[in-house]
Amino acid sequence: MLTKHSIELYNLDNDIGEATNVADKYPEIVKKLKQAIDNHQQELMPIDKK
Repeated sequence: MLTKHSIELYNLDNDIGEATNVADKYPEIVKKLKQAIDNHQQELMPIDKK
């Protein structure tokens, strides 16, 4: 699954070039997004691996 080092979050309204990672400023958003990704990855696992 995702590690802390792979987490990147950008405010595309103010930083279209993705120059400033704001993940540390918004831990709750990161937590929600990480959970959504983890849930999706679990759904993609083959049935015999669950």
